[in-house]
Amino acid sequence: MGMSMRVLQSLLVCGAPASGAMMKGAWLAPGGVGKYPGGYDLVAHFAGEPSWARAHYHGPGQNSIPEFPGDGSEKYKFFTVCGDSCVFNAGFMASYLGGTAMADMCSELKSKGYNGIMYDFEIFEYTWSDADNQALNNVFRDTKACGMYSAWTTAAMGPFEDTATGVIDINWNKLDFVMPQMYDAHQNYYQNGLEKYAPWWKNGGVSIHKWTLATGVGPNTLVLWGASTQSAGVDSGIGPKTADAAMAITGLPGGFIEWTYDCAYPCLMANATLV
Repeated sequence: MGMSMRVLQSLLVCGAPASGAMMKGAWLAPGGVGKYPGGYDLVAHFAGEPSWARAHYHGPGQNSIPEFPGDGSEKYKFFTVCGDSCVFNAGFMASYLGGTAMADMCSELKSKGYNGIMYDFEIFEYTWSDADNQALNNVFRDTKACGMYSAWTTAAMGPFEDTATGVIDINWNKLDFVMPQMYDAHQNYYQNGLEKYAPWWKNGGVSIHKWTLATGVGPNTLVLWGASTQSAGVDSGIGPKTADAAMAITGLPGGFIEWTYDCAYPCLMANATLV
C-alpha cells in the first residue's frame, strides 16, 4: 500500500525520514537498560527533576546541564522537562524555572546540543481550568518561538489521575510530537490495553480518567508511541511492535520511543570520555 497523504504531509512538516513512515526514538536516563546503540531519529535525555535548578545535577560537576547524550546523528535532540511526579497548572513553568527566563533555558539547552524540549506532564491540576489549558499551549508555543521542537509525553490516555470535568484542548499546530506511554512501571500495554487507549488520541473524547481530549491529534503533530524495554528487554522489539499496532488502529503517523537506555551521572554524549 502507498503512504497516505496525511502520513506524507506530517513527515514533511517535521522533517522525519521520507523513506519510511516509522520513526525511532529513545530516552536515555540514569538506571536505564543497556547501552545506547545509535541509529535513532530522536533521542531525549531524561532527568526527571522537578526544577530547572535540579536538572543541573545531571551534568559534569553535578552543577550543569549535560551535553546531548546521543551520538550526534539524530535529527531530533530533546531535553525532557519534569517527570511523572509533577503537577501541571498555570503556575507550573514559573515554579519550574525559578526565575530563569524561558529564552535563557532554551539558549542553555542549545549550547549543550539540544534542539527540542519534551515536557513530561502526566498529572494535571484536578480543578483544571481554561487558564491551566492556555498555560499548557503557551509552553508549546514558547518552545517553538525560541527555535526548538516541542513535544509532550504523558500516560497512555493523558493524565493518569482522575479529574472532575477537565477538558484538554491542544493547539496541535504548536506541538511537533506527542508521546503517549503505552506502558507502566510493570508492563507494556501492547496486546494488553493499547487497543483501548490508542484511539483516544485519534478521536478525542473522554479518557478512562475522565479527562476530555477536545480534538484528536492534528495533521502537523507526529505520534511516537512509548514502549518499555525496562520490562520487555532491549532485544524484544517492543518499540516497533507497539508502533505497528497503534498506527494500524489509529492511522496516525509517527513511530515509537523506547524507555530507556542507560545514561548515568554525569550523562555524556555517546562514546564520549569525561576528562
